[in-house]
Amino acid sequence: MITDVKINEALKKLYYERGYWGDKTIADVWDEQCEKYGDRTYVQDDLGTKLTYKQVDTGARKLASWLKEVGVQNGDVVSFQVPKWADFCIIYLACLKVGAVMHPLATNLSANDIDYVINKVQSVVYICPTFFHKTDFENQYHEIEGKLGSLKA
Repeated sequence: MITDVKINEALKKLYYERGYWGDKTIADVWDEQCEKYGDRTYVQDDLGTKLTYKQVDTGARKLASWLKEVGVQNGDVVSFQVPKWADFCIIYLACLKVGAVMHPLATNLSANDIDYVINKVQSVVYICPTFFHKTDFENQYHEIEGKLGSLKA
């Protein structure tokens, strides 16, 4: 969590007065856009997966519910190692909905790399595919799962 932030109160007031800053959160803006453009395509990946705003929101709500169920709280880190798939948006939005810090990992990291970074940032959840492009992510995880003390799921 970010601490010791110093805010210039005069500039803060000015930014609100000029409309640079507002009271809406990113989640508020997402909800507005989802309501407005629900049936429009929000994301499409190289595999041809196309998701609308509503589909992304539905997936994110389900994932956010699971994240809460396994104990993710505001400020917790969720690490994920997924290819450039549309699912990335669902994970990002789910983190936003529960107040988690998203921590994307490159898909080419080794088990030792994952061990290091997850322990460094104290991730509470790790999400990855089972298999992608010659990499068995499930097996890679099982190589290090006993070393990841902060993980809840």
